[in-house]
Amino acid sequence: MQSASSKSTTAANESAAFAGIGLGLLAHFIWGTYPVITKRLLLDVPPLLLLGVGYALALLIGMLLWPRAFHSRPWHQRSWWLLLIVVMARAATNILAVRFTLAIYAQLIYLSTPFAVALLGKALFSEDVPPRTYPALLICTLGSLLMLGGGNSSTLRWTHNDWVGVSLAAVSTICLALYMLLTRFRQKSDGEASQHVFVHQAAALAVFGAAGALVGGEHMPALGQLSLSTWGLFAVFVGVNLLGGNLVQIAALARIPTARFSSLIGIRLVAALLLGALLLGEELHSWAQIVGAALVLGGVTWYVSRRPKPSVAQSA
Repeated sequence: MQSASSKSTTAANESAAFAGIGLGLLAHFIWGTYPVITKRLLLDVPPLLLLGVGYALALLIGMLLWPRAFHSRPWHQRSWWLLLIVVMARAATNILAVRFTLAIYAQLIYLSTPFAVALLGKALFSEDVPPRTYPALLICTLGSLLMLGGGNSSTLRWTHNDWVGVSLAAVSTICLALYMLLTRFRQKSDGEASQHVFVHQAAALAVFGAAGALVGGEHMPALGQLSLSTWGLFAVFVGVNLLGGNLVQIAALARIPTARFSSLIGIRLVAALLLGALLLGEELHSWAQIVGAALVLGGVTWYVSRRPKPSVAQSA
């Protein structure tokens, strides 16, 4: 009887792990498409307005799914306000980065987040730097330089705007690393549910986007002038990128360890390359760029495959 029960439990655990890996791949793929879809939408919708309206709709859906999210009132805590400031800075730099540079370049920079988490954790919280950090960082830096500097087409040629966009992406990466560290601290101290964290942040980003659009003089485009493809992409942006990415990630992290989830992060660059070529014409045109992309994917996967990483409600 015990043997049959043990076999049944093992089979159930293996099934959950298999499902978790599938969900993890899907979550990372969704996050990988975020810069591409955002860049395409920015051709028709101003950035902060897109951010505000998108998160307002995600907030409404989130409140329907988790109506008790606002029963917790963390706003008396300084760490909560600091977290919101970091989230808003991350969201603003994230969406502005692709306005100046290619979506695949922005996603390339975002893959350095695990290294930023490790180095900031050492600087701010005196955490030990995980093994492989420096050699993996060297490999990824070399790959990034090959990918960024190896373009030989008009689409991938490096310009002044790319410096601005990549710099914004780097700032966004640092903000995401701070977000992960602060979220780890809050989860350890308060045990706040990931779903509730997402709803609170969606509310803050909806207000931030709307206020920024108002101050910046952004105007809502005439709804009748937007094409069906733009409306479709906006639906994907809200339902898949903003909401679906979080739901799938939460489901994945409930089934597999965070370290295993993190080891799948390389799929984000693959997703950006595939959708970028389809929607934006952003393709790799030289062997140097292909080798560079392979080095980045290999270096990041090798680095995160054996180190734990905190689970977060939002990591786009």
